[in-house]
Amino acid sequence: MAMMTVLDNPFVTVWYHTETKIVHSRIHKFVSGKEFREFLIAGKDVLIRNQATKWLSDDRSNSVLRKEDVDWGNQNWFPQTVRAGWKYWAIVQPEKSWPSRPWSASSRITRSTASPRSFSATRSRP
Repeated sequence: MAMMTVLDNPFVTVWYHTETKIVHSRIHKFVSGKEFREFLIAGKDVLIRNQATKWLSDDRSNSVLRKEDVDWGNQNWFPQTVRAGWKYWAIVQPEKSWPSRPWSASSRITRSTASPRSFSATRSRP
């Protein structure tokens, strides 16, 4: 499967799978603030450029999100990404995480056109 690296830093890697048109992110360690926003914007931008509708998030290494990051995501990244055509989101969650992850079933994602699904593991890692 052909893929291109969109962003790669100590906190997170974002790939774009060209054949399946999937944005794929993997958090390597706790990420917040500027780095958190940069990785979400990088994924959103590649999703828009390629008219993709799917995002796979491997969040196993980021069990806590700061309120500021959640608020920024809900107010900025989330609505922009949905308006761009994003529809499907598979999230591999950490074993130990907040009871309520951002954009979870209790949040506005379920009232949008995006359809989230949570998992505890992935089959393979690139």
